[in-house]
Amino acid sequence: MGLGISPTEQQVYKQFYKTKVLIIEDVSPFLKDYRKAVLALNGLSSKQYAKKIKRGLYSLIPFEESPDTEDKFSPDKILVANKFTSNSFLSHHTALEVHGAADKEMYAVFITTANRVPSLVYKGVKYLCIKTEHFFGFEQVEYSGCTINVSDKERTIIDCLRNVNYGYGFDEIKRAVPKLAPFDFEKMFSYLKKIDEVSLFARVGYTFSLLKTETAAPDWFLDRCRSSLTNRTYYLDITKKGNSRHFREWKLMVPL
Repeated sequence: MGLGISPTEQQVYKQFYKTKVLIIEDVSPFLKDYRKAVLALNGLSSKQYAKKIKRGLYSLIPFEESPDTEDKFSPDKILVANKFTSNSFLSHHTALEVHGAADKEMYAVFITTANRVPSLVYKGVKYLCIKTEHFFGFEQVEYSGCTINVSDKERTIIDCLRNVNYGYGFDEIKRAVPKLAPFDFEKMFSYLKKIDEVSLFARVGYTFSLLKTETAAPDWFLDRCRSSLTNRTYYLDITKKGNSRHFREWKLMVPL
């Protein structure tokens, strides 16, 4: 490695090279000292062998691009988001991207977390943390040689329909749902019951009735969603209230 890189910094760089994105808590057990971990990561950052994204969060720069004296390197947003905060998982449109069902990439990353964490813009990407009381419905998957936490298929669609504006709209969701099929509808309904929002029963029920053939949505699932409705009508997308059609069966206003 380059001049000025200490033996400890070299050890950290080599040990965590495949991890790519790391936090101090990853390094301190390896060095058996928290302060040494901080010094090593800050040293790699100051010598342009790592990027300090925020306090305690770093991305190692590939060897062939180090030292990055012109600040050209941009870390993988998915790997950064996965380490952005503890007790979290990737969600909404970001989960669609991970599951291979998104229309296109977004320059925003959605992180569902049990904590209240400030959002951050880094290298043109906004890392948006969404605090939730519904911390369930996620899994571990392999991504770029690393293990990440991401919402499962059922939770992903529920989240996307709950916040249609956290993506490219309902048209993208309609295209994503068949790509993610088949679904565990028992699991999906259990998630809906835990969240317990009438508007969500309406949105999910309408979506899967619309895509019944493509998803093999069972009648019992649609019936349970329908029976969970009230007399109140909701909007599918609250950002598009004008020029909508009323679907009486689902008590839902759908943009034209």
